[in-house]
Amino acid sequence: MRVTEATSHWPEPRNVALPVGAVPTHAGAMMGSSPERVLEWLGEPELRRAEGPVAIWLYSGSACQLDILFYPTPEGLRAAHVQARAGSLAQRTETACLRDLAGQARRRHTPAGALMPSSSLPAEAGA
Repeated sequence: MRVTEATSHWPEPRNVALPVGAVPTHAGAMMGSSPERVLEWLGEPELRRAEGPVAIWLYSGSACQLDILFYPTPEGLRAAHVQARAGSLAQRTETACLRDLAGQARRRHTPAGALMPSSSLPAEAGA
């Protein structure tokens, strides 16, 4: 067996042309995304871990999980493996999984008052 110069076997990152704040509808659309972009979409992962230069993130919802592996590139870390899977015996689409995970992130980072119309907020004392 002849040894040749090592080349990358990881997929080339793709530019994701989604509007800011728009969550991908399938896991493959996240390929090539930066960790910062994923944080915009889904918030903090439930678990972060490193395996050498690879960053592994796990998101977990009530009915699905999402695994993202970020590999180093000249542009920084980029998602090279993204997999959504059902967390139970119930069937779950990637679209529903990503939508639910993004919804969980929004609920975690939205102040309680922001969820109510301003007319239902209590009036300030002395106002």
